Amino acid sequence: MKKHKNARLLLSTLAAIISAAIFYVALVSFTGSTQHIFLLAGGTNRDDLRAVAAAAVTQDVVHPGFARFCRLVRHRAEPLELP
Repeated sequence: MKKHKNARLLLSTLAAIISAAIFYVALVSFTGSTQHIFLLAGGTNRDDLRAVAAAAVTQDVVHPGFARFCRLVRHRAEPLELP
């Protein structure tokens, strides 16, 4: 049913590229508080996308009962995420 067999690898690669681009722009283009904001945005982006990729892998690798529990927790936690 998957459209791309290597979708998890693509998601992790895309997350790393986006985070690297944000960090590069922060370190090269800005100073002071603007640089700090970009560094925070890059760190937040990196952690958020890594968590999504880890949750997707966890659902496929672990025991099916635990995978259902992971999906339930992720579904319940989604409304709690801050923008």
